[in-house]
Amino acid sequence: MPFLNMMKLQFIICLLITFSISYSQIFVSPEGNDNNPGTLDLPLKSIPTAINIIQSGDTIYVRGGVYLLSDIDKISISKSGNVNSRYHMIAYNQERPVLDFSSMTTNSTNRAINLSGSYWHIKGIDIQGAGDNGMNISGSNNIIEFCSFYKN
Repeated sequence: MPFLNMMKLQFIICLLITFSISYSQIFVSPEGNDNNPGTLDLPLKSIPTAINIIQSGDTIYVRGGVYLLSDIDKISISKSGNVNSRYHMIAYNQERPVLDFSSMTTNSTNRAINLSGSYWHIKGIDIQGAGDNGMNISGSNNIIEFCSFYKN
């Protein structure tokens, strides 16, 4: 009987460890600062900084507003998640972020976002004014939804 109780205890501990895995949330805002910790109250300013920080399963919440970006601000996403643990970049709480690349020069290599990573979920973000594509996707198993691309 003590053996069964020990097995039950080990099973419960395994369940607790499995379900206590928590994923991080990083916040980005046009009014943020990349020296901030990336919290809701103290958001980061740039999406690339957030991408460098996150781990598979984490979410970057992009706050509403206009992000004025240029040729040097292109966003490159090469990290890959997996079928059980995607990366997420989502507009926060129904807000509408606009990544404005209008100052970017017209050139076939000037893509606002280059998504070469796999297993990303990007939702609710507007991308405008890129010098070529608003988003170039070469990775696989990505979900892009409720995004708008215009004047690219």
